[in-house]
This record gives sequence, C-alpha cells and structure tokens, in this order.
Amino acid sequence: MKKREIVAWLVFSLMAWPWMAKAQVTTGTFVGTVTDPSGARMPGVKVTVTSSATGYRRTTVTAQDGTYVVEELNPGTYQIAASK
Repeated sequence: MKKREIVAWLVFSLMAWPWMAKAQVTTGTFVGTVTDPSGARMPGVKVTVTSSATGYRRTTVTAQDGTYVVEELNPGTYQIAASK
C-alpha cells in the first residue's frame, strides 16, 4: 500500500469508529411461547423473569398466541416462571 492509501484508510477508520461503538448492545431479550401439556398455546399467562444474581424481576403477560417478550435484561443467569 502506498503511504497516501494507508493514511486515507486510517482517517476513514477513525471517523467510522464512533458509529460502530454506538451499535454495541449490552442487554438481552427473552422470547418464548407458553403451551399446555397438549401443545396448545396459552394466552394471558403471567411470565416472570428473575435474575439469579440480583433478584431483579421483570413480569409480562403472554399475548393471544401465547408468546411473550422480555427486553433489556442485563447479561447473567435468569429463572423464568409462568403462572395463570
């Protein structure tokens, strides 16, 4: 590579770096479906996600198709419980 090409590549890399850094995500999401023993999907079920390390809890209710989404959870180990 020529010196000019190297300098241009470095300048471009340094300009793009702040955008790439902002794209980093530090949280996760649980997505699931609650079914009964026959496999039928269950709407209206309370789903609780609890952090094993901190005890932090998030609760949601399953949609009409039995699905649930719990977003923006910090990395770690979680327990998931469902009740109706």
